Amino acid sequence: MTENVPMFKASQVAAALGLEINSGLKFGGGSVMNLAKKYCGSPKRTKRGVLVDYVAWIKEQVPGYEPTPSVTKAMGK
Repeated sequence: MTENVPMFKASQVAAALGLEINSGLKFGGGSVMNLAKKYCGSPKRTKRGVLVDYVAWIKEQVPGYEPTPSVTKAMGK
């Protein structure tokens, strides 16, 4: 069961960043974009760019991962 915790945390960050992009709302407690950049090593400076890199990174870590419709919309696809 604990092997799913990192995947859950990764998908939470993707969902939060997608929500910020789609709605303009901000999460308290720090920058979600900077957290995603830290995890995936993205050099991008926009939320959408970081999200695209972050989802690609998750897919490398977890084959078969598919982003939610909200995250896909935020990526502009």
